[in-house]
Amino acid sequence: MQITKLEEKDIEEISSLALDLYRKFDAMDEADKLDEPNFKEKMIEELKEFIQKDNNLLLTATEDGKIIGYIRGIIKTRHPEFKIKKEGYIQECYINQEHRNKGIGKSLAKQILKWFNENSITFITVSIYHSDIEANDFWKKIGFIEYNKTLKLGGK
Repeated sequence: MQITKLEEKDIEEISSLALDLYRKFDAMDEADKLDEPNFKEKMIEELKEFIQKDNNLLLTATEDGKIIGYIRGIIKTRHPEFKIKKEGYIQECYINQEHRNKGIGKSLAKQILKWFNENSITFITVSIYHSDIEANDFWKKIGFIEYNKTLKLGGK
């Protein structure tokens, strides 16, 4: 398995993996229902912009020439009132179902955490659905702890 930074030539393949991930979100909550007919087109445009920014990173895991997973993170500025001024935020992490439990997600997480560290980022967050037991267990094994809670009103 190889882990590399996303290249523009691979954006369409990543958009297909992202669709799989977002279908999972779609099934978890009414507020996150997909605009599926336009999803890939919108995701391709978003990713083209994403890879142009220095504070963004999307890493891909490739096996036998096929992308089997990815992780996406950003460095963002926090509110000026906080002592910690910058935050690393893991936006997405997805591994094809048939390639799970082989250490691929852990390897991707390790690499993006290394990138955050190289950029002097010491505070890193990831948002996951409360009901997504698999994701909760995965991130806790990496070392993340519960930190914040998001409540919603409406969204149906």
